[in-house]
Parts: sequence; structure tokens; C-alpha cells
Amino acid sequence: MVRELTAEEVASILDTAEDTLELAFVHADECAKDTETLHEDALEYEDTRIRDPEYIFQPPRKGDDLEETDVSGLGSPGLVFDDALNAPEKWLKENEQRIKDKFQKAKE
Repeated sequence: MVRELTAEEVASILDTAEDTLELAFVHADECAKDTETLHEDALEYEDTRIRDPEYIFQPPRKGDDLEETDVSGLGSPGLVFDDALNAPEKWLKENEQRIKDKFQKAKE
């Protein structure tokens, strides 16, 4: 035995172990993501990186009032245009019913 640990050293070891465990859980969550989620995360990161925070049309976040950034019932311009250009089939599939409803109301 070299020497006894002080109470401060023991507390430090416990804090480090707790921090490491927390990081392990975060790492496990990141590693468990599928390719679609990774792609969505990359698109969100890129959008956040290049979009000016002062720009009025921001993509909606959880809990946001969608009316504030909505343009003609299609959502935020950057988000809509990015999705439609990157994955038009996916965008159409997600928005098909809303588009049909909009045109049905316009006919009435």
C-alpha cells in the first residue's frame, strides 16, 4: 500500500465515475441511432450552422407556435425547401394529405 486516500480524493473518484457513467449513456444513445436519424441530425446541424439566428423563418422547435414561421401552410421556407430538394418523395409522402386538403378547400 502506498498511502491512504483522503476524503477529498475518494469524493473526486466518485464524481469522475458518475461523470463517466453519464457520458457512457450518452455515447450508447448516439451509437444506437439508425441511419435515418443520423441523416436528420446532420441536416439539422447544417441548417443550424448556416442559418442566421436573426432570420425570421426558423425551423420549428418542440413547443413552438407553428403559425409564426408558417408560409402558405407549408412551414418554414428553409426547412421545406431543404426537405423537398433533398428527399422529394419523402416530403411528398409526408405532406400529400395536407396538400390535397388545401386544394380541396380552394375548390370550395
